[in-house]
Amino acid sequence: MSSSISYEGWKLFEEKINDRCIAEKVIGQDGDTCRVVLEPHQHISYEGYWPHRPRVRPRILLTGSCIYSDCWRLQFDAHTPGETPPRPFILGLPHDRKRIITYLTRKRRAISHVDVPLRTCAYQELLLSWQVSCVAEMPDIEKLLYHLPVSIYHTFIHEIESVLEEKLPVLHELLDEYGEMLKKKCLAAFQDIGVSVEFCDPHEGANGAILDLHAADQAPYLNALNLDNVMGIEDLAQLTISATVAKDTGITIPCRVGVLALPHPLSRCDGQRCCRKRLPIDSLLSRKSD
Repeated sequence: MSSSISYEGWKLFEEKINDRCIAEKVIGQDGDTCRVVLEPHQHISYEGYWPHRPRVRPRILLTGSCIYSDCWRLQFDAHTPGETPPRPFILGLPHDRKRIITYLTRKRRAISHVDVPLRTCAYQELLLSWQVSCVAEMPDIEKLLYHLPVSIYHTFIHEIESVLEEKLPVLHELLDEYGEMLKKKCLAAFQDIGVSVEFCDPHEGANGAILDLHAADQAPYLNALNLDNVMGIEDLAQLTISATVAKDTGITIPCRVGVLALPHPLSRCDGQRCCRKRLPIDSLLSRKSD
């Protein structure tokens, strides 16, 4: 097989002679490989179904969008004045959030500023456009569940607040405003094709405990396991969620899968092709009152 192309943790093997692409990723601890056969698509790079196209027409659709694109970035000061500061840390990446906590607790670095987006990013725009085109092809949809995990992203801010022993109310407000902006875009886009949207934001377990990121991501699929004729519509990068739920429960919710662009459109969130605002840390802080 030819050399692979990286796509947010997946390996893509383009087979030009067969006019298709094979996507592979190891899922779980036992080394099982999830494999998806994809074909070229008119509006995105590739599209396909996992594990196969549903034999029965779907009545309920699951889809969603990430809130924190690569446009949400936190920058630390340089360790010593005059030195080059570390690269910005992306708030949406788990390993970057761990490094943020390490820089605050062990290295005692000061935060310089946080970059926040003023508009939805290229990734979210392309994802929504493709989602709408998929839904438009499916008549008689009874329910469209759209996962916008705003609440779980607030917990990321809480983690930083806990270490700083400071509140970041402006950052919470900006997150809520951004979530509302995404909701309005989704509502308008699906309204144009005559489909209503039901937003979901699961973030609490049965005992009221706050879910971690992985549990919150899986919750929409876990909540739909007892429903009939359900299908997901997912960027390939997010198929890991449905595949993991299927592996853990033995119940598979099929997904229509897309490779949105090569490279992944998150790479366009570089500050030059997206619109961001830079906020000094002092403008975000509010000291806790006793």
